[in-house]
Amino acid sequence: MKKLVLSLISIFAACAIHASSIQVFPSAMTVSGPSNTVLALHADVVNIGGGTIDLKVSRTINNVASGHQSYFCFGGNCYPPSTSVSPITETLFPGDTSTSFIADVNPYGNIGVSYVTYCFYDASNPSDSVCLSFTFEAGTTSVLNLNNNDKFLSAARPNPANLSTAITYSLPSTTLDAKIVISNMLGSTIKEINLNERSNMMMLDTEGMLSGVYVYTLFSDGRALATKKLIVKH
Repeated sequence: MKKLVLSLISIFAACAIHASSIQVFPSAMTVSGPSNTVLALHADVVNIGGGTIDLKVSRTINNVASGHQSYFCFGGNCYPPSTSVSPITETLFPGDTSTSFIADVNPYGNIGVSYVTYCFYDASNPSDSVCLSFTFEAGTTSVLNLNNNDKFLSAARPNPANLSTAITYSLPSTTLDAKIVISNMLGSTIKEINLNERSNMMMLDTEGMLSGVYVYTLFSDGRALATKKLIVKH
């Protein structure tokens, strides 16, 4: 009888593990960076079930360090710190992957550690969900010893991009004039985006750009700080 009960429990546990239609692949669970730049993590969400799901994201702030602000991007939109549930859904057919989620913490120069949990779920069946807790560690640049290219400018996400992509940047405190310039591989300027904040995340509209390879460069007072590659694929 005892063996039968244990067998039934094992079968139930196995079903529970595979019951969710959602699988999440985070870029990392912890991100560390200087306190004067936005800390960002992204995650790919896959529909591993047999039916269509309408994906939503909710945020729970476990503990945010003094002076830090938490926010997220999903479905091509970035939401303010006051938004904890995505207003929109992304429809995923079986086998589809969503690459639009980005979790951010802006330390605004304050050293500390923030902990934030995000849950990914089917809007029509909220119990079909996966939750992950992320850690954001803001420290000093000298301690973290970051490469300048990554210190000032993040990789675009998603990349390749279709309709839009998110880019995080951070500027020196002495910056008076800044912009991001997008160029094609022939060196022609496609877009120039003036920057008004020293540290932020921006959404780059790529819907009107031709499919191909581009580079985007962060300029501070006429000096190029960092350059990264962007692929647009429609």
